[in-house]
Amino acid sequence: EMLQERIAILIEETMANRQTMKKDYTLLEGNFITKDIDPLIAQFEKDPENPGDALLRATFEVTLGLLEKGTSLMTQLKQSKLQVAETSKRIDKLTTLEAPSELLEVAKW
Repeated sequence: EMLQERIAILIEETMANRQTMKKDYTLLEGNFITKDIDPLIAQFEKDPENPGDALLRATFEVTLGLLEKGTSLMTQLKQSKLQVAETSKRIDKLTTLEAPSELLEVAKW
């Protein structure tokens, strides 16, 4: 639940000047979700050192949505400490990004 709260705060902070439309991924299956992130990752990989502000913002926003979906699924699983720890690392990384390649790494996860 703590991870869900952190994600909710980050999503709220990105609501102004969004590059993408806010979607509720918690109600969608994985194959529908990948239709949003896969094209962003493909575009990002073409020039990972200079992706442009719009692509960075879109990738960040969709990644937050996907992490929101992932944290909602965790409550349905028996507490997997490793999964919780790995998700927490990705959320922490989003708040301390220093290079575009770091965002790409989190988005791919």
